[in-house]
Amino acid sequence: MKPVSAKKCTGRQNDRNASECKLLEAAEQMFTKLGFDASTTRMIAANAGVNLALISKYFGSKEGLLLSLLERKTDQILNCSLGYPEQPDLLSELRAHYEYLLGIHGAMGAVMMKIVISKGLTDESFCCQIQNRLRHESKPLLDRLEKFQKAGKIRPDVDVHQIEEQVRSYFQSQAFFAMILLHDTKDNVKNRLGRFAETLVKAYSA
Repeated sequence: MKPVSAKKCTGRQNDRNASECKLLEAAEQMFTKLGFDASTTRMIAANAGVNLALISKYFGSKEGLLLSLLERKTDQILNCSLGYPEQPDLLSELRAHYEYLLGIHGAMGAVMMKIVISKGLTDESFCCQIQNRLRHESKPLLDRLEKFQKAGKIRPDVDVHQIEEQVRSYFQSQAFFAMILLHDTKDNVKNRLGRFAETLVKAYSA
């Protein structure tokens, strides 16, 4: 496996940022090729061409590397906003949001998704960190749902947090069980997500 090149770390970064970037690139390469458990911090540091001690200093552990890698990937996609324009009605918004989530899932890659899910199922601390991350990323959709409610398109007695949680939970079940475990097609999953969006609209529309 070729060492990670500093050229992948774009921008005028200081030495720490450059080292962090090289370690994350190397970790992704190793995790994807060998799996999380088989990849050691020594192997990752060697592939990145940096001192082994920097993993502990910057990330705390191999688990910290995985979490930071996940955060970087989602940050690159999300940037604290949704990657599609606001839709005129609730059904269109939910369908667009599911299409957006499918894009994120595809960008993450099936191998990395399997690693993250597997680690989350076996490591309670890691799972809690992932859940906190997902709650943070739910805010853009919550903001749009609140706008729909203020516009009278969602019943005033409905908690929009409940809608967001149902949207996220159903997608996670489809992404994990259908796409990863059962190898279902994206089109089939998209159709089921669309039908679920219709169910939510019927349940919560004003």
